[in-house]
Amino acid sequence: MKVSLIAHTRIDREAINTLAGGGMFKDRYDRGLSSDAATLIEFAGRTCAQTYHRPNAATAATQDYINNVQELGHLSLFEHASATFVIDGVSRTFLAQLTRHRHLSFSVQSQRLDREVPGVAYHPTLTEHGLTGTGDGDKNMPRMSFYNDMLDGWYDQAVKKYNFVYDMLVERGCTPKEAREAAREFLPQAASCRIVVSGNLRAWLEFVQKRNVPQADRQIQEVAEEISKQLQVIAPEIF
Repeated sequence: MKVSLIAHTRIDREAINTLAGGGMFKDRYDRGLSSDAATLIEFAGRTCAQTYHRPNAATAATQDYINNVQELGHLSLFEHASATFVIDGVSRTFLAQLTRHRHLSFSVQSQRLDREVPGVAYHPTLTEHGLTGTGDGDKNMPRMSFYNDMLDGWYDQAVKKYNFVYDMLVERGCTPKEAREAAREFLPQAASCRIVVSGNLRAWLEFVQKRNVPQADRQIQEVAEEISKQLQVIAPEIF
């Protein structure tokens, strides 16, 4: 599994400061320490009450302002900033869970358009306990290659069925696209895929809060943890 941040909100500080009448970046608050995401959120929030000049000392600093927004639950402001990730090496089971977060946007590697048969993305619990030939297994028990061979062989058999159905349909006059979209029915949920996911920071905050917890499925929990770490870099005031 690999998570890559490929895009996130960038702002024009000069334009924002001009629109704010010079009040957004001045005096002791103009230190360039705030992230672009937090600055955009603060500007949007201060637009509502025209408080660019920071009249309240308790919320004059950007971090204090963001904290206050979160405490009051005014999270619609977080929707102005966004981030896009590429998630590699995850299963279709993971995809089914991810798409439940409907405020995110998805583009997924297609099994219908891509002729290359995907590899397998084993669940981390399987690899951790040595059942796929890639983990260390239980140190108190001998390694049982039988289980590794059985699981690896299971996926190989699925791929063979996929290829058999594809070739048979092409022989019977189906187009490659038609053959692929029928043959993919024989690929299991462990088939690996690449996903491009975009979302505003409110959607990502909800995703991290719900998925980066012990109660979540192990695979999506690991992805959420990695996404959280990368969001902390671009928007530390929020994450």
